[in-house]
Amino acid sequence: MQYLFGCFSEILSNNSFRYSIFVVNNDIILIMASKNISFYRQSNQRRSTMGNFREKLARFMYGRYGADQLYYCLLILNFVLMLINSFLRLAILDITVWAILILMIYRTFSRNIYKRQLENQKFLKVWYPIKSKFSLFFVRVKEIRTNRYRRCTHCKSMLRLPRRTGKHAVTCPRCHKDFDVRVLL
Repeated sequence: MQYLFGCFSEILSNNSFRYSIFVVNNDIILIMASKNISFYRQSNQRRSTMGNFREKLARFMYGRYGADQLYYCLLILNFVLMLINSFLRLAILDITVWAILILMIYRTFSRNIYKRQLENQKFLKVWYPIKSKFSLFFVRVKEIRTNRYRRCTHCKSMLRLPRRTGKHAVTCPRCHKDFDVRVLL
């Protein structure tokens, strides 16, 4: 047993060894040690090459605007226009695709962060109402078996009501006014 503990201490003192200890019922059964120096050097070389590229890219992008919601919307629009143009082969679509691509690259590498943020905010003011209508539509379709959606006649807020056919009196939780709702299906 003393020999095993001596080997164990040598393994711990040398960092280039990989070791495993198996203990069963408070007895040391097996100690396995193996050198993985060549693998370790190869993985470090790979990391350093990729790390240098990432570091250089991060250094290049420092102080630049990067990607935002408008960038991703332009990217999707660009792919859709490219797909349409693959079938129609129109010169105006080619020019539009290239203009959007140049605009995307310009916005990504721009150092005028304040103006790019204002552009993104203007886009989001237009985008969020459209997105909320589509998301509400998909929620309504998803919950069609359990709920019905109706607008309050007074405050125009959207109410989610349980699916019960017939005519019902509903109290709006927002303005606390009563109104009648008729659910057909």
